[in-house]
Amino acid sequence: MAALVLDHTILDTRTPAPLSTLLFGAATVVATWEIRARSRAVLKDLTGAQLADIGVTAADARHEAAKPFWRA
Repeated sequence: MAALVLDHTILDTRTPAPLSTLLFGAATVVATWEIRARSRAVLKDLTGAQLADIGVTAADARHEAAKPFWRA
């Protein structure tokens, strides 16, 4: 029997996850990607003074803003 014990609960790893769990996971990933894309777009437009206020160098900001949304 393939099973996983987690917090005294035995989970049968042979049983596929319910569709709702898969959809929730997918929605979470998409929301994370959207937050990254928006944050990086804003970061790209910050001034030097604003970057200094948040403790980020211009080079670090450019590097982060250049990343694709799917990359952490």
